[in-house]
Amino acid sequence: MALTTFKLKWQLLPDGMVGQRLKLAQSQTGRALARAMQSESLAYHRLGQPYLPTKPHWGVSISHSQRFVAVIVAPQAVGFDIEQCRPLVLTKIKRAFTAAEWAFLQSLSAVEQVTMAWRLWTAKEAVLKLLGCGLTKSPRQVVVQLPLCDRAMYHGQVFELISVKIVPGVVGTLAW
Repeated sequence: MALTTFKLKWQLLPDGMVGQRLKLAQSQTGRALARAMQSESLAYHRLGQPYLPTKPHWGVSISHSQRFVAVIVAPQAVGFDIEQCRPLVLTKIKRAFTAAEWAFLQSLSAVEQVTMAWRLWTAKEAVLKLLGCGLTKSPRQVVVQLPLCDRAMYHGQVFELISVKIVPGVVGTLAW
């Protein structure tokens, strides 16, 4: 089924927050953004996936990375993830990628590798959020179609993906 519409809200948290203070601000901001979009408090499934009690078939997905917090609400189930593109040691997260994804990353320049690694990561996490399991399952089990990253497969089930632009330097992926 095609996704015809969704609402996106995001916020940049103040600089200087770290640790538990940052985590609390991310959580509170995500809830506040969702409430501002739907005028309704969220409820949460067992593993923490948010939903609207009066619209249980709607999708709500909250994501945060560093100081960025973003929420997507849609009239169907969705998963959404954002990541601030920051330097990373690819070998530390190699286990998240399939052999084909890893080979593709290795074919890119160093700058392109960072952006694509985060793009792949957000695609994988968005699918796992959509499924309601998040990172309790291995991201490697989500196979992203390359090079466009417009579809992913998880145990035979196919998901559509779109890149969501927030601000330069932040990668976002919406799955349905």
